[in-house]
Amino acid sequence: MLAALKLLHREVIDPSIAAHSGRLIKSMGDGLLLEFPAVQSAVRCSQEIQKAVETGAEHGDPNSAVRLRIGIILGDVIVENGDIFGDCVNIAARLQEVAKPSEIAISNHAFEHLDGRSGEQFIKLGEQSLKNISNPISVWLWSQDNDRRSYTDKPSKGISLERPAKPTIAVPRFRNQSGGSDQDGFADGITEDLITAISYWRTFSVIARNSAFSFRNRSVKTSVIAKELGARYILEGSVRTASNRARLTASLLDTVQEHQLWSERFDRVIDDIFVVQDEIINRAASLLGHQIKQANLAGIP
Repeated sequence: MLAALKLLHREVIDPSIAAHSGRLIKSMGDGLLLEFPAVQSAVRCSQEIQKAVETGAEHGDPNSAVRLRIGIILGDVIVENGDIFGDCVNIAARLQEVAKPSEIAISNHAFEHLDGRSGEQFIKLGEQSLKNISNPISVWLWSQDNDRRSYTDKPSKGISLERPAKPTIAVPRFRNQSGGSDQDGFADGITEDLITAISYWRTFSVIARNSAFSFRNRSVKTSVIAKELGARYILEGSVRTASNRARLTASLLDTVQEHQLWSERFDRVIDDIFVVQDEIINRAASLLGHQIKQANLAGIP
């Protein structure tokens, strides 16, 4: 069994992790703790591994002597000496116990960040009580059978199939155009506060800060960011400061319709940086929510 596990790592698991920009945090006996820049990447990697194992089993591949249970959750973590800690790590460990061998269990919060096609591949199990986790967790489940079944198929008794109800938006870290690294904190602060502010809108889901910031300092097209994060909408922008003034530009993009929904420039005197941030954030969040609500009312998916 140990030899089969090593072979599976070398020929299936490790290449899949690398292909989807994942990171192996640590091995724990026959278990692994992995980190990915986005839920989409984690799901695609997990499905790729499970499918490879199942396909191999049908052909007598020795890689398939081991069956895997996988749990996926979205959340913030504490990083220390190359390791990660936090409630979401503990929940992920318990979440995989809900899955049967060759299945993937994913939390509802993570599920809401998937695109339409990926979401169709999961069935809703509802709230599950996990060992040593105080509150029940709403869980969705993927297996090879789900992947072959469409929404017109009848679900098993007690299990309902649902589409993701909310459009998803990502806010990559705003570009610092001031030229000095000392202004990076200002750009980070604007972006983080903006993510928090628009998270209060119930009409759409917001990609977590850790995932959205994974593209910082990288020259990546908006379409690639949207695909990797599973986001329909992208709110991108830049900040520039000079003397006692700040300028922020923001644009809301619909990556499916491939057009710009809204763009605006804000020029302010920096008497109080936090007042400036709040003014910009409240204005942008309000306009953003209105634009997406109007798009939904018009029947744009």
